Amino acid sequence: MRGPKIVVHPFQDTSVHPDRAFVARGLTYDFIASLTRFNDLFVYGQETSFAVSESSGLRPTGFTIQADFAQTGSVSSTETTLRVSAMLADTRTGEYVWSRSTEAPLTPSSLLQVQTDIADRVARALAQPYEAVFERNSVEISGKPGKDLLSYECVVRFQQYWRTYDARQYDDLLSCMETTVKTDPAYARLLLPGAAVCRCA
Repeated sequence: MRGPKIVVHPFQDTSVHPDRAFVARGLTYDFIASLTRFNDLFVYGQETSFAVSESSGLRPTGFTIQADFAQTGSVSSTETTLRVSAMLADTRTGEYVWSRSTEAPLTPSSLLQVQTDIADRVARALAQPYEAVFERNSVEISGKPGKDLLSYECVVRFQQYWRTYDARQYDDLLSCMETTVKTDPAYARLLLPGAAVCRCA
């Protein structure tokens, strides 16, 4: 796996009615499923997520996980509204680097669809290029020489370059691409950036 590792803590139910706790559990499953569509991310499965509790942090009893990010959140549902709050923490520093709250109208017949839509919306805000995880990674690698970047980091560097077209980044980016093609030739995500950089030469 080339990109960052994310563990999703189970969403906490904050609804007035305790019989709504199943909504938070279902949203956790949907959110994990949505994140797994982003191939560069390593997303821990639901078994790991539900083994992680607030008391154990990122070290569940019996085994250790090494996640780069941890997502936490809460769910509050009524008969007419579903509200979700999500936060992303850098597990290496403990710093919360992103948060988002969203809500949607709710009816008994629309619960599953609304739940899935919200999970997809939050996952995209976390994992798409130029969103939360990307921005955090781009800051971390900003001073790292191109030849020392890992495959995923090289793609992040390209996306930075593509956004600004800063000519000062070109030589460093080209070095990164050349190194990654040699060390990780099967990395499909590098094909388009590599072609674009060569065309700009």
